[in-house]
Amino acid sequence: MKRVPRIRSNPCLSGKLFVRTPRKQSFSTTVAKASMDAEEIKPPGKTIETHGLHLYLSRKVEGEDVERERSGEQSNKTIDSVYRFIEALNKADVPEKLSDEVKVIKDIAHKLVDDLVRIDEYIRSKYENLDTHSSPIQSFQFEFRGMYITIRYTLDTLTEKLHSELTSSRCTRIVKKITVLKTIAQMGVIVTEERDAIVQQALSDGIKLDNDKTFYPFSDTLNINDYEELKLDASQYFQDIGTQFAPMMRMFLSLMVTATAAHGTSLEYQPLFRKGVFYASNVFYFLNQQAAASRAAHYMSNANTESQKLLWTMPDTNKMLRRASFMTYPDIEMSATFEIPFIRSQESDLTTGQPEHFDNVEQELQHYTDQLTNRLPINLHNMIPVRIISAHPMKHHPKDKESTRLIRDYPYLTKFLHGFHKLKNIFSHKGNKTSSPGFIFHVHGGGFMALSSFSHESYLRQWATMTNLPILSVDYSKTPEQHFPVQLEECYQAYKWLIEHGRDALGLDMNKIIFAGDSAGGNIVSALLVRLIQEGLRLPDGLVLSYPATYLHFSPSPARLMSTLDPILNTHVLELCGLEYYMTSTDAQQNNAQRNPYISPAVTPDHILKKFPPTLIAAGALDPLFDDAWYMAKRIEQVNGEKGVTLQVFDSLGHGYLNLVSAVPEAKLASQRICDWINGRLFIKTNS
Repeated sequence: MKRVPRIRSNPCLSGKLFVRTPRKQSFSTTVAKASMDAEEIKPPGKTIETHGLHLYLSRKVEGEDVERERSGEQSNKTIDSVYRFIEALNKADVPEKLSDEVKVIKDIAHKLVDDLVRIDEYIRSKYENLDTHSSPIQSFQFEFRGMYITIRYTLDTLTEKLHSELTSSRCTRIVKKITVLKTIAQMGVIVTEERDAIVQQALSDGIKLDNDKTFYPFSDTLNINDYEELKLDASQYFQDIGTQFAPMMRMFLSLMVTATAAHGTSLEYQPLFRKGVFYASNVFYFLNQQAAASRAAHYMSNANTESQKLLWTMPDTNKMLRRASFMTYPDIEMSATFEIPFIRSQESDLTTGQPEHFDNVEQELQHYTDQLTNRLPINLHNMIPVRIISAHPMKHHPKDKESTRLIRDYPYLTKFLHGFHKLKNIFSHKGNKTSSPGFIFHVHGGGFMALSSFSHESYLRQWATMTNLPILSVDYSKTPEQHFPVQLEECYQAYKWLIEHGRDALGLDMNKIIFAGDSAGGNIVSALLVRLIQEGLRLPDGLVLSYPATYLHFSPSPARLMSTLDPILNTHVLELCGLEYYMTSTDAQQNNAQRNPYISPAVTPDHILKKFPPTLIAAGALDPLFDDAWYMAKRIEQVNGEKGVTLQVFDSLGHGYLNLVSAVPEAKLASQRICDWINGRLFIKTNS
């Protein structure tokens, strides 16, 4: 059988390699800036370190495969997996009555190879036009990484199962799975052809493209909803979460499918009966995974903002789930909420429009900045809730001031658990730690519509302990009740209050400030940084973004195509989150996610990116928002160089993994790496 020729590895990625002895089942490599001590953290496998990029592979590789984990290698491995699958079909003992079905499977597999080759040829030609010889992150080809990994592991799993007897039902399941993969690859070809046409036209016109315009992964003209073939039934994937995910994350995603199916069923009943139906349906769907997968896929395709919000707010609104979560959180010296006043600077003017033309980028950015407070609705609350999480006693927390009156969750249970852990620490000779010089300003994720600082304490408490920094997390308003720019304004005012009053009211040290946000929170905290730069206010000393949403215009990209198979950020749900946040009936907010950095931080102008502090961006390659993360990283590196950004990529993780640090080893590793990076920033002298 004719094989696809091997693709040359990209020689731009260089550096010394350090290899550890692998463990069983799990593998990780790190291509990293040599500023961290690799021996302090023991990842689940082999580690390779150089500068610029951290890359954690999901499975063990041997020998030369380690050296070949470069640009283009994922494509080679994936095409090889398709050919192995076809070869296994040829060798399989196929009953005569199934010969036609097997022929259909082979035809689909061959079409899949053709599309993969076309995508790979486009990516190779694109990177030949890039000036990336001294840019480790820019030189690495992340396009379609999640698709490659998903196809490879899916087909490898199917190939292993072909050793047993083929049945009609198994052939049907195989057809469904590889049809989905083929369709996603076809959409990938459409996306690449559009981008390639733009690049080639510019080159033929003699226009020299900047790197960020060349590796730009999003489509400007294509609309996912225009392609009926992408509206696939992903229930087969929801029934059997693929081996491309880390084992414990697979388990969580399966439980998420069950909960989603139960939630969709409960919505068919009156509110009085929904809770009982939800619990009963969970039992039913847990025992019937096929029914759960079908029901979850149907719900995700038809969900609205209100129903999705009900599902995602359960960790905060369901008393039983909330209390159970609290019992599993790590012990901490202090976790309490307080409120600060919301100050309206001027009357709202929702009718303010947008000029048809801007003379320069600075003028356009200033226009967006001026519009922020003009778009605030009148019916806003008067207080902003903020949570403080600290591993050590705070110096000041006066109860006589309403704005800093601390309210604990489950105060009596907190006192009991804290006393128990304190007694345990006495016998283990562990005393109270002193605080580090600074604090973390955190904005949580949740699709702009759900979750809170409480539901993110699963990892925030660990951060507070490992960094010795108090964490201030803002509980901003949610959609659909409030929209952009309310959330940004709340975080802006919370931060201003903290830098002006935090020292006296809470005993905060202002020496070092770290900004951190995940998912939607990564979007808000990045937009907040742009605003601080624009207004000349105190900037943070570091920025940590975990799987951030940096480009809210709902357009196809290689990673977003994979949202069809994602049981958390399904295509329809992903669209709901973004559009509900910034799209309203006012002309001033229509369709500006492609230009406005306060909505899409990935389009931040270079002169603002130049003032970004050192940045850490972490994401899973299987996340629909993966392109948002690496594109932001490449842009920052292009402007600020290798020392300006560190990118961590986890091949076996999807969206929201930080909330699973207590159950998923790879997620725990990701959280530990973030704390290491923060601790490194604390000892670097800055001019601030």
